[in-house]
Amino acid sequence: MKRTFLYFFILLCSSLLHSQSLNFQATGVAPDWFADDLSGTMHTLYNDYLDNGQIVVLEFMNVNCGACQTYAPYVKDFHESYGPSGSNQATLIALDINTGSTNAQCLNYVETYEVDYTLINGYPTSHYGGEIVYTPTFYIIFPDGTYTNVCTSYCESSSSAINISQDLGQIVDNWVAMSMGANPWGDAPDTDCNATILLQPSTIITLDGTDLELGAWIGAFYTDSDGDMAFGGGIQWNGETTSIAAWGSEAGMNNGFAGGEEFNFGIIDPASGETIYSTDAVYSFGESTYGCNGLSGLSSISFISSGDETTTCVDDDTAVAAFGGCAGAIAALGCDFVFAGVPIGESCPVSCDSCDGDEAEPVLGCTDESADNFNASATEDDGSCVISGCMCELAMNYNIEANNADTSCIIMSGGCSDSSALNYSGDLCTSSMFIAEDCEYPLGDVDVEWGDEPDTDCNATILIPADANILINGDSPSAGDLIGVFYTNSSGGLSLGGVAEWTGDVTSIAAWGSEAGLNNGFQAGEEYIWYVYDNETGQSIAASDVQMSFGDNNYSCNGLSGLSSLSAFGTIPGCMDSTAFNYNENAEEEDGSCCYIAGCTDITMFNYDQTACFDDGSCVFVMTGCTDSAAFNYDLFANTEDGSCCYIAGCTGADSINYNEDACVDDGSCIIAVQGCIDSTAFNYNMNVNTDDGSCCYIAGCMDSSAFNYNSNACYDNGSCEAISIGCLEEGACNYDSSANTAGDCDFGTCAGCTDLTSCNYDSNATIDDGSCLELDECGVCGGDGIPEGACDCDGNIDLGCGCGESAPSGCDNICGSTALIDDCGECGGDNSACSGCTDSNAFNYDSNALIDDDSCETSPFGNEPDTDCNATILIPEDVSISIDGW
Repeated sequence: MKRTFLYFFILLCSSLLHSQSLNFQATGVAPDWFADDLSGTMHTLYNDYLDNGQIVVLEFMNVNCGACQTYAPYVKDFHESYGPSGSNQATLIALDINTGSTNAQCLNYVETYEVDYTLINGYPTSHYGGEIVYTPTFYIIFPDGTYTNVCTSYCESSSSAINISQDLGQIVDNWVAMSMGANPWGDAPDTDCNATILLQPSTIITLDGTDLELGAWIGAFYTDSDGDMAFGGGIQWNGETTSIAAWGSEAGMNNGFAGGEEFNFGIIDPASGETIYSTDAVYSFGESTYGCNGLSGLSSISFISSGDETTTCVDDDTAVAAFGGCAGAIAALGCDFVFAGVPIGESCPVSCDSCDGDEAEPVLGCTDESADNFNASATEDDGSCVISGCMCELAMNYNIEANNADTSCIIMSGGCSDSSALNYSGDLCTSSMFIAEDCEYPLGDVDVEWGDEPDTDCNATILIPADANILINGDSPSAGDLIGVFYTNSSGGLSLGGVAEWTGDVTSIAAWGSEAGLNNGFQAGEEYIWYVYDNETGQSIAASDVQMSFGDNNYSCNGLSGLSSLSAFGTIPGCMDSTAFNYNENAEEEDGSCCYIAGCTDITMFNYDQTACFDDGSCVFVMTGCTDSAAFNYDLFANTEDGSCCYIAGCTGADSINYNEDACVDDGSCIIAVQGCIDSTAFNYNMNVNTDDGSCCYIAGCMDSSAFNYNSNACYDNGSCEAISIGCLEEGACNYDSSANTAGDCDFGTCAGCTDLTSCNYDSNATIDDGSCLELDECGVCGGDGIPEGACDCDGNIDLGCGCGESAPSGCDNICGSTALIDDCGECGGDNSACSGCTDSNAFNYDSNALIDDDSCETSPFGNEPDTDCNATILIPEDVSISIDGW
């Protein structure tokens, strides 16, 4: 709950303070955001990075994106150069904006591409307020919230995978350069002369034991007439090759360094804002004191902030925590040892009995502050002081107090470092810097055309490092070779403008500029013309292919440049006597090297002949081995015993299962270790192996990565691989493929219809029911509407009162289906019977009402008598007795 509230609070603050968005036009300021990385650590853009002065590079990416994977190695290069292990000027954060990416995929990406910077997953682009089209897209956000961007297109700058490290680095460098502040101590003096103090990328500058932040100013200070520290020159430290021009005082002005005055360096204390000073410097070459046109190389300097001053006498165990505290440090190194720029006695005054006011035993050590091993804790000098300095008496900086010769000697004129010369200056002078060396040789002198260097008002310094690639006649220079720069004089010839003798150590050339109107040195912008003097051949050779490591190959007053490489080829010296063993048919000048004694000249050979000067091919290699014929390993061809004789035989093969570590001669008994799986339950069990190599496999499956059922965990292929078959997997589709195992396109249209067998429109070819099924209506029509409205049957008949489809009531009686008519009797539906009868008045059955004779007349009540061809006559008398019903 607390964490949820914290997130909400940060989000609310972010919305209020930085309600902007990142856009391709790089307008406005970057929006704030927070997010958890893969380890659950929360990162907030402003609070964690921008507010602390860090440049942040956001890589909007997707770990499954092919382009992002191509960029990955080059993005890593940028991180190594500008992240914590590099200049520490920028923080790189990768943002996976694909909501489908899993943490497992991100961790796999981290492992595959050796990502050692923050990667955040699980948030869309909108969470960061970003605008992107492609991945990767890079937004570079500066501490003030402004930003720029780099991507393939649409962005302020475009780049590619192989250029992204350089392009991002250029953006960071440009911003750092533009944001550097002004000199905090005001203007440096501008006097007649200065000394150059070289700082290189290897120079170590620390404050309280921690590297000084890039961008900080470092100055050289002198003591002014009031006894205060005054700024004498400085630079802003950016970790690259640079230099401090330490300006000297003009005569009687006290407006710069006095000759021989020690350099005192100063920086701004970030905590207090005050300048703190230090002379705790180590020089790679040159002096720690000022000399007009001097050159020194600063190797390291340590500053201690004012807040670190100890005001109470207590042991500071944290200062020597590397040894477990004061007790461990003193036991290991003693109180006099200087650790991290501070004597252990100062960090542990109680344990070393060096607190002020304590009655303690004398602390023995070197008490001379000018000594290399000065012990600030020492109270009594034990004679151990080591004072490094120039011990060559010919040098301008000869130190009579020195007891340890260093390479700082500078011999301005004369002297010779070549031990083969007649005027060799001695071993103590060999490593000196000879400004105008003058060696005298039995076979000739140095070419006098080199002459003396100018001595004018100003010069430029050309640094020649020990590893400069200098070739003279195809070989590296020898000690005593001269390297000089020449200017064009008023006669059109070349005059020496500066020279240095090659010693194999760091050196420099002071290239002197011309005084106004005198043409006695280099003109501003004039190109250096390089010559070398080959001490071995006595040749002055023009140099070519001159390359500078920094600065320009032309003159500017107080300029600084560095020589990277040059080549010089002159006359080919050699033996020109055809009778000599080493006759050189290409030699152009006899060098006195002709050799007339042949033999083995290889000192590494068995028959080396130290008197021979020409190798005749007779050398016999030193054949070391056992020369004892009783030993198992006696070597018939050995000529030099090497102590290898062996008297124990056995198996010497370390890869054999019966290896005998005591055996020194193999007796052929070795049983070679055949590695493989020895577990009979494993799929890859090999009955022919005897040494298990951990390869046993217990997971069978398809190991063909192109198969449909590829199993990445399988280590044994069981032949189950199925080829990928693409088809429609939807059973209801028209093109459903029961044999397919990989989804393809499905057709749901061409085979649709009615699949209901009971429907009147059932389609036996349809496989998909499209809802079109119909039923017979009451009229027997498929999908019909039935009997029309108002009708009484399917034919559209109307019931007129006599039934559906029947005629309306009819007849004289108006009855449905009636055909009744009024008969002759006037009766409806009558059959004339109402008025029919016997109309014969003579007939027994005469009907007086009958209008129509219906032929019913009868002559008797018994009907009519027959009327045939013949009859008989029955006589009925009048008196016949006839009774009816007894009557």
